[in-house]
Amino acid sequence: QAMLPAFPFFNPRATDASNVGAEWLKWISRFENFVIACGIKEDARKTALLLHYIGEEVHEMFASLPDIPAPSPTPATDSTVQSSTPTTSRSPLYDAARRKLDGHFAPRVNATFEVYRFRQAKQLHNESLDAFYARLRQLARNCSFSNADDEIKNQIVLATSSSRLRRYAMQHALDLPGILKQGRLFEEVERDASIIEQESSQSSDKQEAHAVRQGSSPLQPRQYKQNKKTEPGTSKKPLENKECYNCGRSWPHSG
Repeated sequence: QAMLPAFPFFNPRATDASNVGAEWLKWISRFENFVIACGIKEDARKTALLLHYIGEEVHEMFASLPDIPAPSPTPATDSTVQSSTPTTSRSPLYDAARRKLDGHFAPRVNATFEVYRFRQAKQLHNESLDAFYARLRQLARNCSFSNADDEIKNQIVLATSSSRLRRYAMQHALDLPGILKQGRLFEEVERDASIIEQESSQSSDKQEAHAVRQGSSPLQPRQYKQNKKTEPGTSKKPLENKECYNCGRSWPHSG
């Protein structure tokens, strides 16, 4: 018996009610890519997999959802043109099931709330500009922006963690590709400079540590004692032995 490939079930309770529509659209897009990757083309099998992976709760209410008729063909669309999703008219069972689920979840996309989420997005610490851009692109999908690129560009300028990029973007008339290109350049320069400074600091620390080790046991200067004599019974300064210039004996003469 063949095992079903692993894929996460759709959980409508994993997010708040105002966002479940956006989560559904994201999940169904991933599911249809998953079906293509598995090489599953048979209509009945695709439908069965969809009804399995939507989870027990959604599967139970699926039968009570109203059927939604297929949209009428338009001059710009024919049976040979695929929609924005991997579904085609060659999968009538799957398409009908998808329409029922879209009709239940998709209208619950709150565009105002999605715009709010987009405006609240800020670049996180240690998040690359490309990762921030990808996150904004995902958030913009449900905002119904007339020009998503301009909105994303403005949000990058306002919410980037790089003050250098923000100042540069405000001084130059850059489009979205221009800001992304300049931001990547700034990140590369910052990364390279950080490596150089770190290696330089480590080298300086090693030199200081070596100098400390060398100076921790300095050679002590040798102590030389003078040949001094002290007069008995006195604490006067000891007399030093000197030579007599006449006879060469010790001075003063002892007798």
